[in-house]
Amino acid sequence: MKRLLALLFLLIPSPARAAPVEATVTSIEDGDTLTVSARGYDATIRLACIDAPESGQGGGAEATRRLQQLTPAGSSVTIVPVAKDRYGRVVGVIFNGDGNVNVRLVGEGHAIVYRRYLDNCPGSQQDLLRAEALAKRMAIGFWGAANCPPEAFRHGNCDAQTQPARSQCDPSYPTICIPPYSPDLNCPDVPHRNFPVRGRDPHGFDGDGDGYGCEG
Repeated sequence: MKRLLALLFLLIPSPARAAPVEATVTSIEDGDTLTVSARGYDATIRLACIDAPESGQGGGAEATRRLQQLTPAGSSVTIVPVAKDRYGRVVGVIFNGDGNVNVRLVGEGHAIVYRRYLDNCPGSQQDLLRAEALAKRMAIGFWGAANCPPEAFRHGNCDAQTQPARSQCDPSYPTICIPPYSPDLNCPDVPHRNFPVRGRDPHGFDGDGDGYGCEG
């Protein structure tokens, strides 16, 4: 298979001087990885400077679903390549019509800042850190349920003590914490968006019955 990697890394002096590339999304692999096609080449793109929960981790399915919503198959994106990882993937910042997708995922709690590689994103470092601080303060997504960093999860180093006490949270909302017996709430009353809903849904967040609450 022809690879966009050749275009990005063999025809330019270094990733630091790589020009933005317009591409079409072909599929989403997980919450921080997608495949694209451009100029007859294909590539797997790892989103730079962020780390999304793994597929088997709390919040992983929601992160994947959100990236699918932001960059659906067939949509156009702009890739700013910044590095190449050990798996041969292009590492890049992704932009859609609404702006920086990497920052958006962090701000919505679907990914955290990957501080070990933050120097790869000099143009968006502060935006990423501000977005993460806001998501953490609002306890949304990753910060509302699964506080084991994805890298630790990949290496089997998650401690059960890093997880919030779910007995203090309504089981209808497994990735966020809505205290049981809360007064009736509507979506404008909570900071969470696009979260899974299971069971009885006492607050009626999942109005269309598709298993996700407060979409949009």
